[in-house]
Amino acid sequence: MTDMTDQELDRLMRHVLMDGIGQEVEQTSQQDIPAFQPSPRYQRQMAAMQRDPLAWSRKKQRPAWKKWAQTAAALLLAAGLGLAASPTARADIVRLAVEWSQNRASFVYSGPDVEGELPCYVLGDLPEGFVQTGWQRLGPAMAVADYENAAGDCLYLDYSYMQQGGGTFIDMDEGEVIETLVNGMKGYFFQDADPEAFDILTWTDTRQNIQFTLGGCMDLDQALALAKGLKQLDTDP
Repeated sequence: MTDMTDQELDRLMRHVLMDGIGQEVEQTSQQDIPAFQPSPRYQRQMAAMQRDPLAWSRKKQRPAWKKWAQTAAALLLAAGLGLAASPTARADIVRLAVEWSQNRASFVYSGPDVEGELPCYVLGDLPEGFVQTGWQRLGPAMAVADYENAAGDCLYLDYSYMQQGGGTFIDMDEGEVIETLVNGMKGYFFQDADPEAFDILTWTDTRQNIQFTLGGCMDLDQALALAKGLKQLDTDP
């Protein structure tokens, strides 16, 4: 058996994770499970692993397979427990508490548990050379979109409903957190000190009860420009 290249290993891990999540969602959709909002943090972790699992694990200075296994387990749990929020409750104001610990932010939600499928959003104004390489629902209440250029540079957009019992967690090894406005909505930009690490822009739309997260190697102005181009589609791409 020949040794696998990094790219082949990346593709293998992507398929394993996506297949596992899909099977868990299918199984739990047939069960009566109490509503729980999964964390978009799990989605970001999966997106980072899918793009470059080896670099992602090295950045965290932990064995790659241990990190993959732990994150995959968390993703499967999130997919199994995640239910949706309803369009009828989108006008309800979600109470949001943000807790800070060094370079870690914990966004904790409280609000009504509701029903309905998450709208479809994509990035409309992409940087030159970038194309959408994937868009997928990870259950009825969360979705992730991937973008890449010919040089292998990546961007991602993920978002999910906010509701009771949910939350998202963002942390950096080193960096700066900047409070900002994103399309008139309150947000935070996490500028990582590592130039090869993904920087993160996250913001909350309390009208729709959705938290959006945008990741890539970018500065604040670039991130805000990408967020400004966010658009909603009538059907999934």
